[in-house]
Amino acid sequence: MAAIAHGDDDLHIAAIVVTHNRLEQLRLTVARLLDEPVDHIFVFDNASDDGTAEWLSAQAGPRLSFRRSAQNLG
Repeated sequence: MAAIAHGDDDLHIAAIVVTHNRLEQLRLTVARLLDEPVDHIFVFDNASDDGTAEWLSAQAGPRLSFRRSAQNLG
């Protein structure tokens, strides 16, 4: 996770998750993070072919965004 401060009282926390063909684990991870005081969750999908992109598309919300790579970048 990353903490970003924009002033003394303005602390924001973001979680960055990288995944490749781990849809079941990703579901658990995202659900757990949404239960935490995290301001934003960013998921980088490393060219998964297990339904990850489709699942992430259906989870649209103000606290969750994702980017999908066309190829596995390692």
